Amino acid sequence: MLLLFPSAVQHFLYKVEDDRLCIMVKTAVSEIIKPQVERLAAISAKATQISSASYFLMFYMLRMVLPEDMRDELDETAALARKLGIEYLKLRDKDIDVFIRSGIDRIKN
Repeated sequence: MLLLFPSAVQHFLYKVEDDRLCIMVKTAVSEIIKPQVERLAAISAKATQISSASYFLMFYMLRMVLPEDMRDELDETAALARKLGIEYLKLRDKDIDVFIRSGIDRIKN
């Protein structure tokens, strides 16, 4: 039956070749990109750890040097800063400058 419709046979064969070629290209690109993505993820994780360590060190040092009557305000500000950090991570396509300005306003008030 397919021999009666050579264009259908030709289309079917091209489709099979296109699919094979697509699979080969996807496999090759994946093999090349995967190690680089994993490397970038590891770098990002290290940056997060360093950032967290510096945050807690700064907080600890401030608590040590501030008088006791100011420590409650520092605790509240640190809690709000953590909350703002979590909100920032949840953002999608939002202007960072606007977010930072609104965060500073929230901390001041």
